[in-house]
Amino acid sequence: MRMRTIGKALVLAMAVSGTAVFSAASAQKAAFEVASIKSDPGCTTRPRMAQSMSPGRLNLDCITLHDLVEYAYGVWSNPDNPNPKHPDVRGGPSWVNSDRYAITATASGNPSRGQMNGPMLRTLLEERFALKVHRDSEVVPVYLLTLANGRVKPTPAQVGRCVRSDPTQSPPPPAPGEPPPTVCGRPIPSPKGRNVAFDEFGISIADFADGFLSRILNRVVIDKTGAAGLFDLHFEFTPNDVTPLRGTPLPVSPAGENDISIFTALEQQLGLKLESNKAPIEVLVIDSVQRPSEN
Repeated sequence: MRMRTIGKALVLAMAVSGTAVFSAASAQKAAFEVASIKSDPGCTTRPRMAQSMSPGRLNLDCITLHDLVEYAYGVWSNPDNPNPKHPDVRGGPSWVNSDRYAITATASGNPSRGQMNGPMLRTLLEERFALKVHRDSEVVPVYLLTLANGRVKPTPAQVGRCVRSDPTQSPPPPAPGEPPPTVCGRPIPSPKGRNVAFDEFGISIADFADGFLSRILNRVVIDKTGAAGLFDLHFEFTPNDVTPLRGTPLPVSPAGENDISIFTALEQQLGLKLESNKAPIEVLVIDSVQRPSEN
């Protein structure tokens, strides 16, 4: 079975009423001074790197137009208060989910991470991809995340196990010879044979549902556990057709008798259960887009 990459997924309530249209005329015209966009087809054979940033410079590799829309119009729609929930992106030609790009952009001064990922990236997409997007609402299948049986419970977060960072600013580089710090709420994957394990430290169950499970499952996951506070989570499962992993070159193999589905892993290892339901969500709809000319 051929390797796949995860689809889109998770959405979240973005405080907007009605249908808002985004265009170069209506968007904030913060812009990069220089930007390079190049096709990056070979990235499917290597792990996707985390976003690289330095003062006044944004580097993105192995990224699709679909993901760019998620970030610029969803996660960073408010550059001063990022939303960990990735909106569901609809519409556009098939290549918005398959073509991958490497983008390097440079800005004058020292704009924040939020400014570069939000208003400035939106301007770049509208100018170079001729992108037009609007918001809409749709009733779709979702998962409700509940407590399974009470016998297994998520582990409360251990103080000092991770560091909290300002998501609007680039983290400082580690000291020479020191590894980068473990950031609270950031998933850490590690392959284990046919399985993949994930660790997330200092994360709420709501953010785990919204910002992580929704993307893995390609469906909105809504936290209904009522669990307050922060937790350290570790679980492992076997990727399959339902849960291929975005940006990870792990092959999806034929089913094996010892495979662990993500549904089983959540219930047995974390005491969490997924239940199918339907709910209205807000989506981002691509009205029109063009492949960019490379430079």
